[in-house]
Amino acid sequence: MIRIFLTFITLIFFISFANAQDTTLQNIDTKTYKLYTQKDWHHLIKLSKHALNNNIDYYYLRMRLGIAYYEQHRYNLAYKQFKKAKQFDNNDLLNEYLYYSYLFGGNYAEAETLSENFNDSLKVKLGITMPKKVISAQIIYAGLINNDYQELKIYRYIAPYKYILNNRFRNDYNYFYGTNVKFRLNKNYSSTISYNKIIEDKTQIIQNHEYLQDTSAIEEIANSTTQSNLYFNLIYSTLKFNWFVGLNFVHVNDNYIKFVEVEPDYQKQEITKKYTDAIISAGFTVNSTFFAAGLNASAANLGTQRQLQFGGSFYLYPKANKNIVIYAVPIFQNIFGNVFIPDIGGKGRYERGTLENNFVLKTGLTSKIYKSFFINFNAYFGRINQFNDDIGYLVFNDIDAVTSLYSAKLNFNITKKLSAFVSYSYSEREHKYQLIEYFIPPTIVDNSGILNITNQSIIGGIKWSF
Repeated sequence: MIRIFLTFITLIFFISFANAQDTTLQNIDTKTYKLYTQKDWHHLIKLSKHALNNNIDYYYLRMRLGIAYYEQHRYNLAYKQFKKAKQFDNNDLLNEYLYYSYLFGGNYAEAETLSENFNDSLKVKLGITMPKKVISAQIIYAGLINNDYQELKIYRYIAPYKYILNNRFRNDYNYFYGTNVKFRLNKNYSSTISYNKIIEDKTQIIQNHEYLQDTSAIEEIANSTTQSNLYFNLIYSTLKFNWFVGLNFVHVNDNYIKFVEVEPDYQKQEITKKYTDAIISAGFTVNSTFFAAGLNASAANLGTQRQLQFGGSFYLYPKANKNIVIYAVPIFQNIFGNVFIPDIGGKGRYERGTLENNFVLKTGLTSKIYKSFFINFNAYFGRINQFNDDIGYLVFNDIDAVTSLYSAKLNFNITKKLSAFVSYSYSEREHKYQLIEYFIPPTIVDNSGILNITNQSIIGGIKWSF
């Protein structure tokens, strides 16, 4: 028993002695340098943290640990180590690493502030010039594809003694184009001005009830909707906090056929609508090493309805690697407008009230897949009706409410200042239509229905960074 006890004590002594030997400055420096030259970033990080926990702290240890984080794209952790290294020494190599850690981590104001004190040779090496007021200009173009156009067309032919009162849908292809310019106001403030326009050619199906059994009496009336967006935003960014506000003026020019009831018949009336609505959005985000979280709200008037949205946002950077971002944005939406209140006598009245309460969840992933190639996946779950997103930049106010949407976007650099992107989206929508049935003796019965359709869009563009 005594022998076992002595053996145990001896083992504890040798382990303690080995650990003590391992945490001497000379051993740590030798081993971390070897791991640095071998580019064994994982073990270098592990050993450096072990040394810091044992009160060993010096310039090269912080630099090697910072470089290990930097090479793993964990910029939020890297810049902290380089700032610690500046407490021991200040040189061009350190400042270069710290500058790029800020820049690649999205902390542009800190990168600029740091570079103001660089010597001329370092500025030339890094290509740093006087900050420009215009940061980038972007041109975008798109084609929209309505998958279920043929399926919708079969609703032209309805059984005798029925006809379609209103079945309006988008044609095979529609078009979208736009441009935006991003301005740099100072170190912390930036602003974007954007203009885009969507042109939707639509077909409206009607049938003349006087020739119910003659399908040639079916009319296909061409009409269109154009929507222009003039968008502004202002963003304030710091290392730990940022806030933003957006303002979007939406101008709609629409023309279609409306039916006016003149008993016992319906009369057609050509309608042209022109109106300008506004969307204002605001919010803030708090940033940390491994995640960011924020709150946002918006108010809009689209058509005759009003929309209020309240949401949050959560961004996760796995292992502080900003080349991979996982995010979730839950949003609650209230739509209110004129609600019809029927009376006992068959008539009724309109009162202001809630039309819809929707909960929408937006989730996504952004990742670097190869050098300067980044891909972003997005998914929206919930009823997306009269909905706005991305600080009010995206407006979902189509005639067909979106019930789910999935998209993928690829960004890549062509040259140092020229980049391009292409995106694809797939959505499921609810298409509402209305039928009129005639009976003998003359009676009119309105029947409305919903057809589930799908839609695809392809958007591409180029971006020039000044």
